Amino acid sequence: MAISRDIVALQYLGAAFARPLSTASSPSREIHHDVPIRSLSWRTRVNSSIIATTSHSTLFPRYYSSPPISLEAKVMGRDSQHQQPQEKQGKIIQGGRRNKDFDSPSSQLPAPVSSRTRRQRPLQQQQQQHQGKQSGKIIQGGKWNKDYGHAYAQIGGPIDESTCDLSVIQIHKLIRDRIQCRREHEFQKADDIREELRRCGVLVNDAAKAWRADGIFWFPSMVHVPKMSECSTIDEAIQNIYVNIENANPRDIAAFWTVVPKLLYHHQRSGRQQFLPQLEFVFDKTLRGIEKYGRRDLTQTALSIAKIWKSTGRGARGSYHQFLRDTIKEKRFDIFQTIADAAIPNLDEFEPRYLSNLAYAYALVECMPRVRDGTTIFGHLARKSIPSLDKFNAQDLSNIVWAFAKAGTSHSLLFVEVASRILIDDDDDDNNNNNDNGLPSFKPQEISNTMWAYAKAEESHPRLFDAVARHIVSHDDLHAFDPQCISNTVWAFAKAKLPHYPLFRKVANHIDSLENLVAFEPQHLSNIVWAYARVKISQPYLFGKIADHIVSLPNLEDFTEQDMQNIGRAFQKARVSHRSLYAKLIEAGCVIHTTERKRVSSPLQDDASLKEWWRE
Repeated sequence: MAISRDIVALQYLGAAFARPLSTASSPSREIHHDVPIRSLSWRTRVNSSIIATTSHSTLFPRYYSSPPISLEAKVMGRDSQHQQPQEKQGKIIQGGRRNKDFDSPSSQLPAPVSSRTRRQRPLQQQQQQHQGKQSGKIIQGGKWNKDYGHAYAQIGGPIDESTCDLSVIQIHKLIRDRIQCRREHEFQKADDIREELRRCGVLVNDAAKAWRADGIFWFPSMVHVPKMSECSTIDEAIQNIYVNIENANPRDIAAFWTVVPKLLYHHQRSGRQQFLPQLEFVFDKTLRGIEKYGRRDLTQTALSIAKIWKSTGRGARGSYHQFLRDTIKEKRFDIFQTIADAAIPNLDEFEPRYLSNLAYAYALVECMPRVRDGTTIFGHLARKSIPSLDKFNAQDLSNIVWAFAKAGTSHSLLFVEVASRILIDDDDDDNNNNNDNGLPSFKPQEISNTMWAYAKAEESHPRLFDAVARHIVSHDDLHAFDPQCISNTVWAFAKAKLPHYPLFRKVANHIDSLENLVAFEPQHLSNIVWAYARVKISQPYLFGKIADHIVSLPNLEDFTEQDMQNIGRAFQKARVSHRSLYAKLIEAGCVIHTTERKRVSSPLQDDASLKEWWRE
């Protein structure tokens, strides 16, 4: 029974196709049949649907806007215009799949989307998304631009006519031609066009779909470069920056050099290092482009190189330590001359932190290049810093005066102005809690560095020293002050010949209360006893504890000859006798100046003779 109904249905459809085109095209004629489509078998329904959808527009006049297509062409797939897959929203049967929308005679088929409509949709979306932009303006983000025929966007500044010989129209034409060559697999020709662009001063980045001709030959990082701060070893840091060197911008390279001093400190110095050639390549690339770095990256790189120079000791031949120290030693004047030439014209744009860090870097590297006007970079840094000292925080103020003192450069006006900023809380009690560069905001390390700088530079400022002393004495204890802070502070007061008895008593009591002096280095001990002897503040228990600590050491290999001489002379000048200490110093080979300034190192028999040896 089902088969007979299928035959009847197909006869009706065949009759429709058998009519002449002129007759069938009449809109008044319709096909009627008494057999419901729901009653047909699924195979007959599918075949009937295929035949129906492939007939000319007369059969279903309201569903088609395209010209009629022959049945043979549609069935055999010879019409290229309609070979593209249809949209999902049309619910058109594909591959013989069952479609529930054909179960009733009233079901409708949506009009197919023409290829022209599909091609126009992205462009219409772009026009809606970029409304308000002028025609011809480059669309950022690598999106298609109909005016230029490609999706490459210009980045950076305007075209630099001194380095680029091409106009905007010529550049876009060459980029469009290159893209066309790549589509046609003419890769050699595409490479030739790219090389021509490079020779003309145009840099093209395919990964970023961007180009620039502003005289800067690098692109911002479009690929994620691993964070250097997350590297646990120097080898890992070198690998990360070397592998991504083409995508690394100055910020990434500066971040790499920032972590190098810390990672080198924990790295072995012996044996040839695995990634030494890669480190040399990164170092050379840094030097070639450092003059084009921004103020932040320039300052950060200069400070990192200075720290490497200062903290990296000699290592075995072929080690990272040996390469960096020897290379920086050989090229440091050229490196920091280039940095000075790049920084000085733009110092007005430098933030306070960058000014102080740049001065700190030059002080560490012990380099003072001169600029074209015959002055040094420190003079320019002082002139730019003084008007904006109110924007410096405590660390910035401490660093900049420390740098000037360390470099041996005198600038009295700078020291006076810095002292005024530190003492602003004493001048105006109302601002006691509002200043971030007043004395209460200074940490112990910043206090000791500032006092050391004023004493080293011989910039006398009794009011500042008195305020700092009172500030330290006001602390309940000095546990926040490490041995270096304590040593530098008392040394500075003694050097400036401004003794403050409450301060020296508090420091002596603090040291005496410590369980041991293991944390104190030889230079710390030497500076402390020298300071107390110079200001003639007698603290026998302090001298006794320091002497006992030195005697308890197995040897004095860590003590320099100068340290031992200062300790011995300080004990003699403070009139503190300690026979075991004297014997320990002489046993260690301490060379002592006698009253006749002759150098002797033979042991003596009694304490009186030892004292005579240290007499000035």
